[in-house]
Amino acid sequence: MKKKICNLSAIFLFFALLTYGCSYTDPIKYNNAIIKQINVGIDCLNELDSLANEEKFDYNKYENVRIKSVKKIEKAKKKVKKIGGFKGDPSLENAAINYLNHTKIEVENEWKKIGLKMKNYDNLSN
Repeated sequence: MKKKICNLSAIFLFFALLTYGCSYTDPIKYNNAIIKQINVGIDCLNELDSLANEEKFDYNKYENVRIKSVKKIEKAKKKVKKIGGFKGDPSLENAAINYLNHTKIEVENEWKKIGLKMKNYDNLSN
């Protein structure tokens, strides 16, 4: 009897661990929740691109948006971690985190360089 209870407890624990951190049981809802966070990174890049392509470049506005974008991306990454893997499979979670990490680094470094170049170009053309 004790062996049976131990076996049942082990099985229950196994399935509890598989779903730990993920409150989603529907794969479509899970996917949508992850994609929503990935879109945060895409939206940040699109906003920076639009600002960089404005006729009159405003470096201060651009830099404020860039700094806010880094924070938004970090927040999205935390949300993905909170969502977790789907039924024990962290592959989509890991892919989203990798994408957001890469995007954050890109916004912190490369888009900062772009902003400075645009600022310098704008100063030269005036």
